[in-house]
Amino acid sequence: IGAVTSLMLLFCMYSFGYTTSTPSASDKIILTGDAHNPGPPRVPAAPSLEAYLDLDVITICFLNDLGNVTITITSETGETVYNHTVPTDYGVSETIDTYNLAEGSYFITITNADGMWLQGEFQI
Repeated sequence: IGAVTSLMLLFCMYSFGYTTSTPSASDKIILTGDAHNPGPPRVPAAPSLEAYLDLDVITICFLNDLGNVTITITSETGETVYNHTVPTDYGVSETIDTYNLAEGSYFITITNADGMWLQGEFQI
């Protein structure tokens, strides 16, 4: 499982210009919540997706087929500034332009119909 996950992450990063280096830990948006991975428990559980903020772009790399996911970004005041539903598949990624967002704290929430609910905070 680890080799497949690593291969999928490399594919995702390659498709967005990370050909010679991987995103640093400081670029990663830490997502917490319920990944709702159906099936028998795995130790350690493979991540379903990873999110990175690089300058004015958020890249979400899907490491599993999660069906349609809804990505919502809200400001620190609770205003929804982005809401979009996207299909996923192994190795697919989604980019979100954050250039027009004002400085401050934001929350990204990722959900699907199977009960997955992940949230992370990032700063602009």
